[in-house]
Amino acid sequence: MKTRLIVASVKFDSISGRDILSGLFAYNEPGYRWRYRIIQTEEEFSTETIQGLFDEGADGFVLTFQGNAECMRILSESGKPIVSLGARSAILNLNRQSVAYVKNDNKAIGRMGGEYLTSLGRFASFGFIHSKPGFHFSEERVAAFKSYLKKRNQEHCHESMPLSPEGSEADISALAEWIASLPKPAAVMAACDRRAMHAIAAAKRAGVKIPDQMSLLGVDNDELLAENSEPPLTSILPGHFEMGFSAAKELGRLFAAQKGCKCHIVHIPPNKVVERESAASLTPALTLVLRAKAFIAARAAKGLTVQEVVRHLGCSRNLLDLRFKEIEGFTVHAAIEKARLKSVIHLVETTGRTVAAIASQCGFKSPNRLSHLFKQRFGASIKDWRTSGRSTCGNKTTEMKVPVCAAHSIAGGDSSHGAPLRKSEGKKSPRERKCRKRQ
Repeated sequence: MKTRLIVASVKFDSISGRDILSGLFAYNEPGYRWRYRIIQTEEEFSTETIQGLFDEGADGFVLTFQGNAECMRILSESGKPIVSLGARSAILNLNRQSVAYVKNDNKAIGRMGGEYLTSLGRFASFGFIHSKPGFHFSEERVAAFKSYLKKRNQEHCHESMPLSPEGSEADISALAEWIASLPKPAAVMAACDRRAMHAIAAAKRAGVKIPDQMSLLGVDNDELLAENSEPPLTSILPGHFEMGFSAAKELGRLFAAQKGCKCHIVHIPPNKVVERESAASLTPALTLVLRAKAFIAARAAKGLTVQEVVRHLGCSRNLLDLRFKEIEGFTVHAAIEKARLKSVIHLVETTGRTVAAIASQCGFKSPNRLSHLFKQRFGASIKDWRTSGRSTCGNKTTEMKVPVCAAHSIAGGDSSHGAPLRKSEGKKSPRERKCRKRQ
């Protein structure tokens, strides 16, 4: 039986490289036995190495990574059959009749990620964590991911770009801030399992629980990483074995061509999502709170009451308050106040409208109530906020996290947004002071 010498540039340090090799080795060309030389690093991929392989009688090349421009020029001019797994090369294209491309279908991977995460429930936000710039697969995946979300009426996808080097202290810190900023619950896809591991570390630093507050999906299904992370990582299994087998098949096709043939580009679709603990369906309790928050956001400035929210959801107030306390840490009434104050902040900072006009527009029954609540919540009057600037008015943040006790003190026992505020201990009415003297 005749033999062919096949040169493959494949890195062993990733599951994708090992799976591609398995597919490559599984192919059998009729009448030939293939023997292999493996280039494992960029340092090995040199002009001297290539020339030595030519001297040894190399018949064809399968490249999962490429050498420098001079190496690629030598390969292209050799006329040897070449199959590239990844981005197309302008240098290799100079000899198109001896070149074929086999690629992950990154668009299908992005769509699969969108389909899977949206199937888990209606999240408050979606996000995508990129790999480093220059990796074409990351851009292709996020484009398809965003396109799928848009079709499902999820217009915005938050994106996180890595700092260099990936996984560094600065990168993890920036990723932790990004994760903390996502509206919860969030559903996040990482460009690959390596970036998903960084996301798990960043989420722990940010105090964000996976999957309770953020469902996370990776790509590659690197079992060594995925099954031993905390929590174990849900990941998309690409067709890496199929890529290796298709690369060998394309190489066989090029060998069989007598006078060259048309350049093929083969896209390999992903296999499936391998489910583990990092992604989970939203619970009925979480779905109830999300529905309530969406209703509140749309109607808070229109004089919305807790009773209206309860009627819209078809549940009891006690149940709704219980779910809000479990998930958000405050009551439904506090959620309505929070939504109104967010609108107030926007109008105070961007318009010159009076307090009375802002109160009316944002659903408060009186300017006095708005003024009192604003100062209580932000430690500054509306006038001071507007004239002195945010940075000089104490602890001001529109992302208010109202503790349960504060929510109760505001809400009292009244579900109406016009409920009176509880008076402080140090300020009693004249009638109360008179009664106290009598006692």
